[in-house]
Amino acid sequence: MRPNSVTALTGFAILALAGCHAPPAHGPHAFAIEVVLTPAAASRLAALHEKVAVIADYSGFPAPGVQATPDGQVDLGSETVELAPTEGRAAFTGAVIDGGDLKTITGPPRVLINVVSARHAAPDNLLDCSIFEDDIAVAQAKTPRIACDLIYS
Repeated sequence: MRPNSVTALTGFAILALAGCHAPPAHGPHAFAIEVVLTPAAASRLAALHEKVAVIADYSGFPAPGVQATPDGQVDLGSETVELAPTEGRAAFTGAVIDGGDLKTITGPPRVLINVVSARHAAPDNLLDCSIFEDDIAVAQAKTPRIACDLIYS
């Protein structure tokens, strides 16, 4: 794909502008997420000067004797990256995951990715997006794509 081009992917568009990609994140839990907005969603957010919030919630399955949350997991922290509607890649460091916290889980750390409008210009979320939930290693192996459209067209 060439910089400064628009690529259509099954009805969705991702704007890949030169210099707008997040720098690669570094660290043992670093990964990136590709956010794909429909043209209507990108246009609406740009018109409102609204950003996209990409939220990573880290967790794991509890080690024996460790208290779990009501959903049966151990919370390891969260991280949010905001993007302009013309940016498509959010880089996460995973630095909020403390090495000591890894002793409270069994198996590898996991991540749940949610994408919403950042609510700087509009009080309500404007986006209906898919999610990603899996081991961090899965996100590191292949960049997950999150597809978003407007909640109300």
